[in-house]
Amino acid sequence: MKKIIALLALLSLVATAALSESHLGECYTSRAELYDYLFTLQDSAAILGWNHVRVDSIGHSRGDQLGVQYPIYAVKFSDNVDEFEDEPTCLIIGHIHAEEVAGLEGIIEFMRYLTYRRLQQPYAEMINETQIYIIPTINPDGLEVISSGLTLGDTTIYDNTWRKNGYKPPQLDECNISPSYGGELCGVDQNRNFELNWIWGDTLWHPTDFEVYDYYRGPGPMSEPETQCLADFAMQIKPTTSIVWHSSRSGRFGSQTFGAWEWGEDDAPKKHSPDSLAIRRLQGSANAGFTSTTTRWGESSTSPYSAVWAGTQNGALQDWFYWKLGCIQMTVETSPEASSPPANIQPPCTGAPNTTLASLVQTLLLPNEWMCRRLINLERSGTNDMNGQGAALAIYTKDAETDAPISAEWRNVDSWTALLPPWYTNEQYGRATFLPLPGPFTVMARKEGYLPDTATVTINPGASQTASVTLRLTPLPWHDLTIHVEDESGNSIPAKLHLISDFPQWTTTSGTISISKPRGAYQIGVIPEAGDKIAIWSHFWLGQDTSFTYVLPAGDTVFYEGFDEHGLDNWTRSGDNGDRWGLDPDTTAMNYGNSLHTNPNSDVYRPTYARNADTWIQHDTAIDLTSAGINSAHLAFDRRGRLEVPLDSFFVEVSTDGSAWEVAQGYCDMELPWTRDWVNLTRWVGGNIYLRFRLQTDHSLQELGLNIDNVVVMAGLDEDGEEAPAIVPYSYKITNAYPNPFNPSTTIDYEVAAPGLVSFGIFNLLGQQVWHSDKTLPAAGSYRFRWDGVGTAGQAMASGIYFIRMKTDVVHSTKKLMLLK
Repeated sequence: MKKIIALLALLSLVATAALSESHLGECYTSRAELYDYLFTLQDSAAILGWNHVRVDSIGHSRGDQLGVQYPIYAVKFSDNVDEFEDEPTCLIIGHIHAEEVAGLEGIIEFMRYLTYRRLQQPYAEMINETQIYIIPTINPDGLEVISSGLTLGDTTIYDNTWRKNGYKPPQLDECNISPSYGGELCGVDQNRNFELNWIWGDTLWHPTDFEVYDYYRGPGPMSEPETQCLADFAMQIKPTTSIVWHSSRSGRFGSQTFGAWEWGEDDAPKKHSPDSLAIRRLQGSANAGFTSTTTRWGESSTSPYSAVWAGTQNGALQDWFYWKLGCIQMTVETSPEASSPPANIQPPCTGAPNTTLASLVQTLLLPNEWMCRRLINLERSGTNDMNGQGAALAIYTKDAETDAPISAEWRNVDSWTALLPPWYTNEQYGRATFLPLPGPFTVMARKEGYLPDTATVTINPGASQTASVTLRLTPLPWHDLTIHVEDESGNSIPAKLHLISDFPQWTTTSGTISISKPRGAYQIGVIPEAGDKIAIWSHFWLGQDTSFTYVLPAGDTVFYEGFDEHGLDNWTRSGDNGDRWGLDPDTTAMNYGNSLHTNPNSDVYRPTYARNADTWIQHDTAIDLTSAGINSAHLAFDRRGRLEVPLDSFFVEVSTDGSAWEVAQGYCDMELPWTRDWVNLTRWVGGNIYLRFRLQTDHSLQELGLNIDNVVVMAGLDEDGEEAPAIVPYSYKITNAYPNPFNPSTTIDYEVAAPGLVSFGIFNLLGQQVWHSDKTLPAAGSYRFRWDGVGTAGQAMASGIYFIRMKTDVVHSTKKLMLLK
């Protein structure tokens, strides 16, 4: 007992001793003192024999301004800190903006509780059943400046309002410091540097009316070493829940918790994250969930914080955590609400009750604890603070033959959209933990080389035990695929290869390449590196080790448009919302000159396309594909930019008469640099064609649109065109649903690989089947049918999200539908 008392006294001393290094006051912790404190925690836990604290370096700071790169530490609290366990994880980040140090002080106290209350509840169960990771600061450069000042020449300048990291733009010789909000020419706001919507953040030295330069997004997405190490670490541990602590200097966002996300302008419908209902249930309100554990500080009211959606569509952390990982992260602003800046984000060390840093720190303990307990739905004794949150769900993915865990992509079938990148179960146990809404939950897992698996589990709102579902993926045989690319003289030539399947792959070859791929149906695009060759496309079935030779024929340019010499003189613009296309000077390193832009010409900074648009631009002159000896043609063009995914679309369309148009290729990209694309035009060879580009948008977000340049049509003779490798061009899948969203009907395109019975069912969000149809098909091929938005009994279905599932003996395929009335 004497040993424990002595160690607790040591911890208290380290945490609260006179911290003369900190300019902010003796109750605040400097960077150096913080780092000493972390290792004191680790050493103390080891001396006590508990060994439940481990400190690891996960990266380093930028360090340009201070001339030193500081390590960034993560602290793990667990009953087995040396192993990554088969348990859910929580990640807490105490400090990201330099001046916002109150959250860091709260984390320091929370770590002290986790250490010396190791054997007390609820901490004992939290440590035994979960893995808690804490990153005290992701901005050690900023913490050093805010606590110890920045030395410029022979002078040390202090700035209590410093916000950013230690980045120095290359065009500057030295940085400045301004002892007020904004004005510093150096530094990156790390909460604007994440890749999701980074483009919407402030550019370098972007002028604003207030806090000028303080929100610089950085020279590129994920450009900062602090951002990179946090992202890498998060993808490694795959947290289920997370908190990042902030303080609102303006006071407008004080005493609020923010969940991902609510994007858009006030004059149009907002766009929420796909799992927004589950996020809001965890976030809760004054009476339930995470928000109910918060307590206002420094205000006349001591009621809980307000629960709001994050509207920061500009590279913010909480949006990235959900988008990239499926993690529910709360951004929490500790400062009190204020009608005008500055808010009290750095409380004094001494003063009246409810005004000091120590009193604020005490209000931050319970929210940190609750977020960790939520992983296992653990209520505090004598409370009902989980209040129907529902059981957590452990999702396991395994090899169906060996029962070994495998890391695989998993999806919440009821909410997944193409906006989301793949979410993966972990490498160690094939596990992901998610916090779904109570009720039926359908999850799908897939991995290249395996058949996908789908299962539905019911989440009990009153259960305290974690629910579990195991998806067993049946492995497919792999085969060697050798591809030779030649010119018409038999010489090997370099090419890009696009293997199109459920797991598309781009690769390059100097002439011959051998790769291993699983059994299945593929389409391949063979794209020449040389500009005088024709791209070709082919289908094949890979069922054994196989070798193909593709001969790329010589071609002639029959059409070119670079938009520099004649601009848009030979193009006609139209559309439901008027002319929406213009010329845009290319300011990228590619220096393409003028390019075609989907958005109108405007002096507005970052012009966006219109809502509910259906606009197109058509070349006035027909392109001749009738010359003798032509049996192959392609379109190539460069594009860059972004659309609202998955609801806005860009199409390349072709017509033989200028009236009836067919889609040759469609695109929906969230963020794309200049990229070369190729479109197969061979089906239209033998006639004249008209070319147009088309943009269709929905009623919500307005985006930056696409730029198009260097449009080329090439045609030639493919002498092997009639002798392509034998193919099996079809697989079992739903290929399209259009329109989608729809009212009153939508057309479902699908294909089957063999004749036989195919079953279709349409399900609502509760997993209830509302429509069913069996179809006996005579042969492999492409088919379609129309659903009129009515149930099996003929009843009209309500607006909402539905899922159509195609089922055969060997595969299931699912697609999301949205009925709008």
